[in-house]
Amino acid sequence: MSSAHSSSFSIATIDISLASGSRKRVESIKLGTRNEGPLKDIETTLRAGDTYQEKLMPLLVVTSDDLISVSARCSSRYRKRYDVVVDIDLRDIECMREEKGIKTYRKTIRNVEVVVANCPSVLPMPGPDLQMPGPSPQISDSVSRTSGPDLQTSDSVSETPGLDPQTFDSVSQMSGPDTRTSDSIPPVPGKLVPTTVELIRTCAKFRVLIIGNSGVGKSTLIRRMFGVNDVHPSETARGSAEIDREFISQTNERFAVHDSLGFEAGDEGKMRLVKDFVKRRQVMPRLEDQLHAIWLCVEIPYAGGRLAERGVEQFLKNQRDIIGNVPLIVVLTKVDLLDIRLDLETQDKEPLQSRRSRHLEDDCITPLRNATGRDITCVAVSAIQGYYILISKLMVVTQEKMATCAIHEAPRAMASIAQRVDIREKIEMSIAVGKQRYWNSLLKSAVFRGHTLRECLEVIRKDIVTVWNFIDLDHCLLDDKLIKTLIPTDLSQPIIRAPTKKMDEPNFLSAVAHEFADVVTEMLRIPYDLNTEAGKGVEIFMCYIVDLICVMQVIFVLAPDGPVIRHTVERAIDFCKDKMEQVHDSIKGFDKTRAIRSGGQDQALKEIETLISRYSLSEQEMAKLRQEVGVSSNE
Repeated sequence: MSSAHSSSFSIATIDISLASGSRKRVESIKLGTRNEGPLKDIETTLRAGDTYQEKLMPLLVVTSDDLISVSARCSSRYRKRYDVVVDIDLRDIECMREEKGIKTYRKTIRNVEVVVANCPSVLPMPGPDLQMPGPSPQISDSVSRTSGPDLQTSDSVSETPGLDPQTFDSVSQMSGPDTRTSDSIPPVPGKLVPTTVELIRTCAKFRVLIIGNSGVGKSTLIRRMFGVNDVHPSETARGSAEIDREFISQTNERFAVHDSLGFEAGDEGKMRLVKDFVKRRQVMPRLEDQLHAIWLCVEIPYAGGRLAERGVEQFLKNQRDIIGNVPLIVVLTKVDLLDIRLDLETQDKEPLQSRRSRHLEDDCITPLRNATGRDITCVAVSAIQGYYILISKLMVVTQEKMATCAIHEAPRAMASIAQRVDIREKIEMSIAVGKQRYWNSLLKSAVFRGHTLRECLEVIRKDIVTVWNFIDLDHCLLDDKLIKTLIPTDLSQPIIRAPTKKMDEPNFLSAVAHEFADVVTEMLRIPYDLNTEAGKGVEIFMCYIVDLICVMQVIFVLAPDGPVIRHTVERAIDFCKDKMEQVHDSIKGFDKTRAIRSGGQDQALKEIETLISRYSLSEQEMAKLRQEVGVSSNE
């Protein structure tokens, strides 16, 4: 599509499907476009295998630079209501397919698939001033339940799925499997490009404005959230234009922070400063230069004290006028001091967490909502050790607010990559990125055709390493020895054999790679097609993906803030050795022939996700590893 002039796209149907095997339920759906805003709220229920179709009569005509947004309100047994937002960019040729005159855009986020199809009739091609015609389209509703293992949509689009490698959802809000076969896709020529490269090209940084008075804990919050020690916004003397200053880190390039002092009663100057800053940022052409979230930091008051200054309340009352649609979270800082006071003031046997929640609700959140007349989103945090889960919750809530406010998927994904506190989000993000392209290539797709096994494993490793975003100054995680160490060497015997070298001997990683060198080096040189035909390729990929994510988890605990050194990697591999053997035993029993007959990519991906979940670090394992951090993890 031309970038100079916007062409039109006439939408005839929008299909929303929930993948078979999904444990969530869709309770309602919202449709809209970026240019026109909300179109319709739909009350419907989708369970696993269901498809909901909207037929637009008259056709919905949009420009090629528009964005189709579908927000599905979901719930599950283990999680309260949350939104899964699927945004389809009509300029994204990667998720577009055309067959028999029908053009479709297909995208999947966290098992919610959206297919947008046009009408094959020819319509005028107006310029950029195209206006939406007439009233909102009339929409007819239908829900179909499928009986087979694969989702079925309308006949016009069932064989034209696509992928979107450039934009992603948060750790927890991304993609499903690609159902294309090797016959429907030509091999990708040239070098395999990591999916994360395309993501970073779309938006390289998550950008947040942090507001609050000096001493409220802003700098410490930034250091804990992003695992850095070289960003100190509150230590700088600020003038009237200092809010425009960008604070970045040399050890974490995936975020940028802007700083502003808090608000005092009658201080309209600072509110105007913030308003002008937001307005300037939101019209910047590059996505990474726009503002993606605001954290308003307020210290939890001492007993009976006032939570917020009048100026803060005034800001919250007028937030829509001041910051528009930018997500805002009120961050209640220093909750650890509240815990100390609660312990000293009461002898109640009620758990501390329950008392804390009640105090925050009664003395902080409810008064703030009453004073502002708004449903304010609040998260209580502490930056001291032992409160990591609260910092993680701040990022989860930020992600949810960005999705609700229809912030582009790329900065939401970048926030997941930038954060260094939530191991579960890293795992989910790794899965989501993998499923966007390369993990879907294990059984059917031709993406890897013509490439060696080494090249295929390298691109998968680069995506996973990029998501985990470690401080890896010596590039230990990109060393080829890491590939060789995790490669299963004999698929007719136990897939991995224990190395003869002990982990505490010098050059453990090099020694292990050397022991396997003859077998592995030859295997890595073989084209992926031959490995697949021999039945080895799929098992190698599955083992490698699960093993590598297990190793990443251990490194995440051993080196949360400091640089990753070779000894850290060696230690993580040694810690995961028993898990790897169990993973490989499970994968040896994976029936590839049956999987291919029944929609093999879904089955392979499902098995990978199951094994990652089963062999992820438990809370007890993480606690044990954290006790060792600082003693010998980076020695």
